[in-house]
Amino acid sequence: TLFCVSTRTQEILRRLGGDPEFSARFATESEVLREIEVLPTDWGVREALARTRLKSTVEFFETVRRHWRRHFFSNDFLSHDTIYPSANEYVTHLHDAGAAIFYLTGRSQKNMREGTVNMLKKWGFPYVSDERLIMKPIEAETDSAYKAEALVHLVHEYGHIWVFENEPVI
Repeated sequence: TLFCVSTRTQEILRRLGGDPEFSARFATESEVLREIEVLPTDWGVREALARTRLKSTVEFFETVRRHWRRHFFSNDFLSHDTIYPSANEYVTHLHDAGAAIFYLTGRSQKNMREGTVNMLKKWGFPYVSDERLIMKPIEAETDSAYKAEALVHLVHEYGHIWVFENEPVI
């Protein structure tokens, strides 16, 4: 729960709205997407699209969702993420106080590692080693199952752990 990803989703949708091929298929919808606002409380694209009160076809919504998924779960737009206020200062404080910092994320090891490392470094988070960035190796696995298993291993090694998480089910 370090990065606000709504800016990533917003950029993905706005660029899609500006794509000439997409605009040719969905002219009115493209105009809306070019100006769409995605809030930090939005999860995925549903809420942002619902706020626009856009009426369109199932084909449009499926196209948007596929496009968003392809780009959101990749390195392509990670540079648009912003950090939550004071997140880097807080993690740095914990690190300086002697805490072993691990970054446990549901992000794909294969598709998002490079961008995630770059963003941690860009925003000044303590990045001790590659072993401390724990990413999902199998995309099909649910975040909750993956993270629960990873946490069990960490508890055995460290005894006490503190977790900051943005997904309510976890």
